[in-house]
Amino acid sequence: MKLIKFILAAGVFAASAGAFAANNVCNGASAGGKSITAGSNFIVNDFTAKCSANVNMDYAESASAIGVCAGSKKGNKKYGGSSEGGAVKEAAGEYDGGEVTAATDFSGC
Repeated sequence: MKLIKFILAAGVFAASAGAFAANNVCNGASAGGKSITAGSNFIVNDFTAKCSANVNMDYAESASAIGVCAGSKKGNKKYGGSSEGGAVKEAAGEYDGGEVTAATDFSGC
């Protein structure tokens, strides 16, 4: 549930997207918080993401869009979403980290 809440928080509304690189949030090794710092792109307020143990999660952002992809090291599913496509949904394959794609594909993974 925490994973889904973060994905929903990260995948808020935007208008258009460009290509961008993945930023690791949760590395699947341990639980805890990770500070996300606002910059000149989509995220405009600093916040702390809460990571559960065994969860990999990355995000990527541009000035007008954000995409998120996450999955459990113990599970066989991954989930993604973007500000371009709305809802978080299951993506094909298992999640190994670093799998965020441009938000224009409407999935995040």
